[in-house]
Order: sequence, then C-alpha cells, then structure tokens
Amino acid sequence: MRKAARVIAPKARSKGLVIKKLADEVLVYDLETNKAHCLNSSAALVWKHCDGRKTISEIAASLERDTLEPFTEEMVWLALNQLGRFSLLQGPLKLPPEASGISRRELIRKLGLTGAVSLPVILSIAAPEAASAATCRLVGAVCVTNAQCCSGLCIAGRCACLGQNVDCATDAQCCSGRCGSALNKCLP
Repeated sequence: MRKAARVIAPKARSKGLVIKKLADEVLVYDLETNKAHCLNSSAALVWKHCDGRKTISEIAASLERDTLEPFTEEMVWLALNQLGRFSLLQGPLKLPPEASGISRRELIRKLGLTGAVSLPVILSIAAPEAASAATCRLVGAVCVTNAQCCSGLCIAGRCACLGQNVDCATDAQCCSGRCGSALNKCLP
C-alpha cells in the first residue's frame, strides 16, 4: 500500500457546500445534491487534511501526531472511500486495488473494539428542497387532512379559513388572520 499512498494526494471539495463545525463532528450540506452529511471526528479530520498536497501516509502520520492515537493508512483509505462516495472530494478518487477492499469490519478486527470507536464514519440523508419542505398548504390548496393546511381546516378537499365572527382557536384559522383572544371569534 506504500506505493499508492505516496502518489495520491486527495483534495477536499469546498464549493457548493455549507459546513458547520460542532464539538465532535462536522455537518456538511451539499447544495448540489440536497444531501446532508455528518462526519464523525475521524472522518472530519481526514477531510480537513485533504489539501491536495499531503499523501495518504502523510495524512495518517499527521492524524496520529494530532490525536495521539493510532491512525493507520487503512483508516485514511476508509474515510477517503466514504468521502469520495458522497462527492466531498474534488474529482473522482481512484482507489488502488489494495485500498478498495478495506472494510470497516476488517479494521475493527485489526484494531479491536477500542480502536473501532476512532474509525471514520459518515452518515448521509437526503434533505428536501425548500419548495418541498413547506410545512403547510394555503387556503384553496388541495388537501386530505386538516394537518396539511396552515389554517388547520380541510373542508371538501380544500384548505379553508373561517369568516368573521366564527369561533376560532388560532389566527391561521381566520380568513382575516386575526382570532380575537377574548372572544375566540374571527375578527374583521
């Protein structure tokens, strides 16, 4: 693995991403794919060191020095494989044959349970686009249940609102947008 590790110098992608660093992880939202990725501390450290200049062995050595814990080239390859799969690296990453067969299970066997905690992990979810993430439908929109309507009223398959002087519980139920708090009636 040493030969391939010297040649490849991966570079982290930065364009089209919203990055939020937390205490023990990094959240990355990909604006191009509308996917959110959560990188645990090990995966985040590998990604941070992907500057396009450091080789795999240099990344592993830096991480071992920074964390004061064993960080092998196999662990870096595991992280790079995941980062590449989620398009968090610039350009495609071609793993050498000896690195493409590395599995989390195999590394757990090598490192033991205590070492397994430090393995790089990336969790990913598809996030809805803003237009599909609307929480409710406006008056006149097609509905099936009251919960789909901002007003909380689905009448005859359409989101509806209440007219003046009708009993109400919230402002959203009233066509005027005003539910009188003292009388609980829709105001003009």
